[in-house]
Amino acid sequence: MMKHRFIETGIIMIGFSLISIVTTMITNDLIHVIMIWNIWLSAVVYLLAVFAQTTTMQKISLPLFIVYMLLWLVMFPNSFYVITDILHITPYEFYVDVGYFSFVFVEDITMYVALAHLVMTMLVGIYFGYQSLILTYKALVKRHIKLPFIVYTLVIS
Repeated sequence: MMKHRFIETGIIMIGFSLISIVTTMITNDLIHVIMIWNIWLSAVVYLLAVFAQTTTMQKISLPLFIVYMLLWLVMFPNSFYVITDILHITPYEFYVDVGYFSFVFVEDITMYVALAHLVMTMLVGIYFGYQSLILTYKALVKRHIKLPFIVYTLVIS
């Protein structure tokens, strides 16, 4: 199971990196290359959570497990940080005001490609973050640390 998750994450990351490079070539905006770094940080959070569920992690001592979970917790905000990347779309103007309550949408496809890429970045980052939250919760339950998921989520938040 863990091997499949690593392979799936690798495929997602390679595909996302290629899409980011193509988006950069279309828009001539290097922010899309920076998105590769942000998504890789999100993937690290997810992969740390995947590894936390392995039998190897379940066999280590509790203090070492806590240190590992603290490492995950330090990295965890990176997965949701990508939500702020939508701010990079602000230089684009998607419509032009042509009068009283009238506007015309700009037909430059590059802006919409940039927007789609940034939205995709946010969705992938949120996915990795949410999945890592679920997986780390399951890892704690396996260690007999009983806590309602909603309380765990509030504590992590």
